[in-house]
Amino acid sequence: MSSLRPALALIFAAGLFSAAPAAAQQAQPAAAQGAFTGPITVRDLKIQLFFEKTAKFSENVADAPKPFVNAHRGEGLAEPASGLFVTFEVVGPKNGQSNDKIASHMAQINVTRKYKSGPRLEQRVFGGFRFNDQGVAYKAFMVDAATCAPIEIEARLGRSRKVAKVEFECNAEVGQ
Repeated sequence: MSSLRPALALIFAAGLFSAAPAAAQQAQPAAAQGAFTGPITVRDLKIQLFFEKTAKFSENVADAPKPFVNAHRGEGLAEPASGLFVTFEVVGPKNGQSNDKIASHMAQINVTRKYKSGPRLEQRVFGGFRFNDQGVAYKAFMVDAATCAPIEIEARLGRSRKVAKVEFECNAEVGQ
């Protein structure tokens, strides 16, 4: 019997180690188990002016047909606007979530301000998309001091790409 004890201990230990991964997976939250690994895409990109006096947003101004001139002073607008609120829409599995360990599930956002002295590029990365029952998720961010030079915002996610532009111009104030 004493010669069987080490063998039984070895069999018992092997059984524990082989069951450990299954037990660990069961212990994970449901959201971690169900991370989607298929393709997700960027569907829309919206840019809104941020009105400084009322903290409200304009309608979508992405790809507006005319430039905004002196938006920071409110010319041609309801009130001054110097910042932009950008929202992008991502399509994926209904009620699912993206997998942050897959590079193609990380959205890269390039914000290019086109100053007369040359372009200035800002990059942002977003992940952790949680899709609603329609298979849509949203992420948003602010771009401050953005209404005196043309701006281009590009969202890339996997093989999908969406670009939106807004033309801004600023003129010196008369009498200064």
